[in-house]
Amino acid sequence: MQGQPGRMPPPRPAGVPPPQPMAPPPMHQPPLALPHVPKRFTTLRVVGVICIGSAWITLIGSIAFGLLVMLAPTPTLPPISAPAASPGPTGGYGGLFEDEGIDYPVTDPLGGLGGSGTAGLYRSMIRVARATTGLLLMASGLLGFILLMAVGQAILVLLEVEQTTRAQGMVIAAMQRRMGIG
Repeated sequence: MQGQPGRMPPPRPAGVPPPQPMAPPPMHQPPLALPHVPKRFTTLRVVGVICIGSAWITLIGSIAFGLLVMLAPTPTLPPISAPAASPGPTGGYGGLFEDEGIDYPVTDPLGGLGGSGTAGLYRSMIRVARATTGLLLMASGLLGFILLMAVGQAILVLLEVEQTTRAQGMVIAAMQRRMGIG
């Protein structure tokens, strides 16, 4: 068999001419390269790049501010005490919490404004509100990032399609000139 080292080709029958070397392939022109196409719509390209930059700024800013809102310290309430009672025109204090001259302190059923009941409820509500606000800030920033990035990328892709289409049109026109068609 031919092509295997160490083996001889089979003998040629009598009267068969030896094989002729192959003729070189016909000369053809080199393929056309894509021509340099100048970029157009510079302002629109700038708008696309600005959208992409704004998308990243929005994402980073919303995450930073969301975390700052969530991690901010909870404000403390100063203890609120009942105002000092003063004697009324009848000589008594005239309050609802007066029983035979004994004043009872005004208290809140949840532990007083300065105590653990209402103040604790207030602090927990503030924590929940801050966590919710921080999460909403981050979620809205993510949505803004996606929208701005999509708009910027869409603008740039459409401009690239336009540029490639012009380049292909130039190549087709050059091919037609070469072939004598156009």
